[in-house]
Amino acid sequence: DDQARGMSKERKEQFEAAAKQREAAMKKNKALNDAFNAGQTSYKKAEAETDKAQKATDLQAAVDSFNKAGELDANQPAVWDSLGASYYGLAATQTGDDKTKSLDQALAAYQKEVALKPDSAGAYNQIGNIYGAEKKIPEATEALQKAASLDPQMAGKAYFNLGANLVNSGQGDKATEFFKKATDADPNYAEAWYQLGSLLMAKGSVDSKTGQQSYPPETAAALQKYLQLQPSGPHAQEATAMLTAMGEKVQTNVSVP
Repeated sequence: DDQARGMSKERKEQFEAAAKQREAAMKKNKALNDAFNAGQTSYKKAEAETDKAQKATDLQAAVDSFNKAGELDANQPAVWDSLGASYYGLAATQTGDDKTKSLDQALAAYQKEVALKPDSAGAYNQIGNIYGAEKKIPEATEALQKAASLDPQMAGKAYFNLGANLVNSGQGDKATEFFKKATDADPNYAEAWYQLGSLLMAKGSVDSKTGQQSYPPETAAALQKYLQLQPSGPHAQEATAMLTAMGEKVQTNVSVP
């Protein structure tokens, strides 16, 4: 009132209109923050939940909150990233058409994120994972290679995910190439070394005349590297057994669970 006093009628109307716009913007921002924070709370609760049914309930609550946030403001990459993660998590609790629908909705959310933030390597990585889960290997390959090119620090993870997608689709030979790329990008990626060694081991052959077994040159080195990085890791027993079958001596003190 003090500010409006002495203004012309036209100026006062302009002032009041601006004040209403500011008030509406503040209400919208509060509603947006409340919805986003509610989604984060539900998502974190779901991550800590061990009961599958309750996890699904919490993830659905997160989905509902993030969808509300997206309706309030469609230009926030963080909203779409969180929505994509919630739908992707929800899909893991589902089967059949419900799972497919949630994967498609997760994909749509991440695509909205990259439309707003084209350099989001994390979003492209998730897009690749979703395409992989849907057995759409060419699309998965394109997305994961995009993630690797955008963020070299994510390259190891992206190439590993691509290799895993190829294994799951029955393309083990091609997967070997990407597990090797994963280890090149991150030499300390133990799981990638194990997967590489396992696939190379499967390529072994037996001489029909001598009965002598032979394996690709990098097979033993990959398995040894895994054991050096994780001597008591989840695959220590399998890696040790494969090396023994090859006649190789394990080069580290391995503690088998």
